[in-house]
Amino acid sequence: MRNKAFTLIELLAVIALLGVIAVLIGTASTRIIKSSKDSLYDSQIETVKEAAKKWTIANSDQITSNPYNLTTEKLYNDGYLDSATITDPRKNGKVLCGPIVITYDEYKNKYYYEYEPTQC
Repeated sequence: MRNKAFTLIELLAVIALLGVIAVLIGTASTRIIKSSKDSLYDSQIETVKEAAKKWTIANSDQITSNPYNLTTEKLYNDGYLDSATITDPRKNGKVLCGPIVITYDEYKNKYYYEYEPTQC
């Protein structure tokens, strides 16, 4: 009668196959997490720009130069942002501290907003 146990080669093949599957799943999940952090970051930048637009409407007399640098700290202190909005999900929740550059185009009579990330 033959022994019905697995051979060492069969066990090694199963372990190797499980290792390959684990690497593939790990790589895919890392890519998905990075992509979602990038999407959240882009969304937060848009939120900061929208807050800058609202600030500009209420405080256009404070814009003394063209371009004007408006800090996220000023938006936070004036109540246009909350603390959760100004964190960078890609850098473990560090605060977004770069200025929002507000540029006024006289010919189009329009403001343009651009976030410039800086090192804090």
